[in-house]
Amino acid sequence: MRVGLTLLVSANRVTILQFSHALQELSLSNDVCQAAPEAIWMLNRRKFDAVIVDLQLGEQAGLILNAVRLSPSNRTAVTFAISGSDAEGTALREKLHFVFQRPLSAKSIESTLKPAYGLILRERRRYFRCPISLPVVILRRAKPEVRCSSANVSEGGMR
Repeated sequence: MRVGLTLLVSANRVTILQFSHALQELSLSNDVCQAAPEAIWMLNRRKFDAVIVDLQLGEQAGLILNAVRLSPSNRTAVTFAISGSDAEGTALREKLHFVFQRPLSAKSIESTLKPAYGLILRERRRYFRCPISLPVVILRRAKPEVRCSSANVSEGGMR
């Protein structure tokens, strides 16, 4: 059973494989994008518990991190950057919770993911939805009632 959903944005095949394996070890599902437009599209349509952005994407990395902060569903997601140097991520530091330093290894990825794991789980619980189908009647002043059914319920609302 997967306990959280992560978005990994990188164009580097080796990096994608390394992170996919590490995330799987922690029971985190992983969606992968290789460029900003696809990542931003996904951020606007899905809820992610964590977002990992490879700074080798250049300016696209900043666009993706901005999209995370502007997304109603993802603005509280735990954010990570994959950096090759201290200078590379300096401008984006305020948008990040954690930074992975290159060269990457299974051990270095794990040593950063493990402390973040609790935050990722907390983020997941924040949006837990109970799948339940119930008849619902919406009453509005001076308008006819609307009859529908719920699909799920959470602390923050109902679908």
